[in-house]
Amino acid sequence: MMPRDTLFQDPHYRPDQPFQFDEAVANVFEDMISRSVPFYSHIQTLIADLAPHFYKPNTSIIDLGCSTGLTIRTLAANPSLSTAHFLGIDNSPSMLQQATKLCRGLIPVVTFQNTDLNEPIQLPVSSVIILNLVLQFIRPQNRVSLVQSLFETLLPGGAIFVIEKIKPKHSALEPLWQDLYHQFKRKQGYTPDEISRKQAALQTVLIPYTSEDTMALFQKASMIEPVFQWHHFFGFLAIK
Repeated sequence: MMPRDTLFQDPHYRPDQPFQFDEAVANVFEDMISRSVPFYSHIQTLIADLAPHFYKPNTSIIDLGCSTGLTIRTLAANPSLSTAHFLGIDNSPSMLQQATKLCRGLIPVVTFQNTDLNEPIQLPVSSVIILNLVLQFIRPQNRVSLVQSLFETLLPGGAIFVIEKIKPKHSALEPLWQDLYHQFKRKQGYTPDEISRKQAALQTVLIPYTSEDTMALFQKASMIEPVFQWHHFFGFLAIK
């Protein structure tokens, strides 16, 4: 059973301290993400269902910002991806430690790499790349170069799956979206204090774009198709 996320119940958790993917977060991350992102299990299923249609045998499937490796574990269970090499990349040693433990039975099909996606990266030839709630944490000035490097390593016909927290195109809708999101989190058992503390911690760390601006980063794609949206959360498929 996953440890329950109670990190922001502590009134001494400084609201001005930026959110970090440290050991405390890594220990409860899968509970945190499932209770913080609407339809998160559906998103995992969506990626798992679509990936085999773009995967090319004996190529890599890359999960950028892989956290505890849940997406990799879900994909690796698919027999049609049995020849894939899964590469999980994250800049948090604590996340990678959890991922290595949870994916232990899959290694050596799975390898993990500690890399900061704000820096230039070298990636193997791939046919599927996953950016699941990752771009929002990349510094805005580095997003264009990161996406460019993804298209350089992606084979023609390959796909990039992108899920992001977004801001509305019309700013007047922001209070409504925020209220609906907080309502969702309260239904998952989070208190108003927990919600406000985490929101404050993420303020300077998670920088969302609109869905239009996010898709514009992938203008080199031959096709871009939205596949998911729930208010603040948006997903699409970019095909090379």
